[in-house]
Amino acid sequence: MNIPVWAYYIKCREIKYKVCRQCGKELDGRKTAFCSQEHTDDFYRDHYWGWAANVAKREAGGICAICGEKPRWSSLVAHHIIPLNGERRDYNCLNHPENILVLCASCHRRVEYDLSWRWELAAERLTALLEPA
Repeated sequence: MNIPVWAYYIKCREIKYKVCRQCGKELDGRKTAFCSQEHTDDFYRDHYWGWAANVAKREAGGICAICGEKPRWSSLVAHHIIPLNGERRDYNCLNHPENILVLCASCHRRVEYDLSWRWELAAERLTALLEPA
C-alpha cells in the first residue's frame, strides 16, 4: 500500500493526547513529538541512519574495531551487527549505537563476506570483539 508521507504527518497531528515520544511528558504549545531539543536529538541519533552512523564514527574516534587502524574518515563504514535483512536502513530501530560497529573498508568487506557465507563464524568473531578483554 503506497500511502504518501504527508498522510502519516497529518495522522500524527490528530493524536488526542500529545505526549513526548521519549519520556511521555505531556506536550505544550505547538510541540508535536518531543518536549525538548535533547529528546529530539536522542531520537534521531538512535533511529536515523545518517545521524547514527556519524555518532558511531565519532565515538569510535575514527578507529576500526577489528584492525585498530585509523583510515581516512570517508573510508570508515558503520556496520550493523544485527543485519537489517532487507529492512529500511534510513529509519530503523536497528540503528541504535549498540548495534553499530565502526570498521575500515577492507575489514568491512571481510565481515560482509563472512556474514553472507559463514554466519556462525562471523557472529563468533564479532562477539569476541565486543567482549571486554
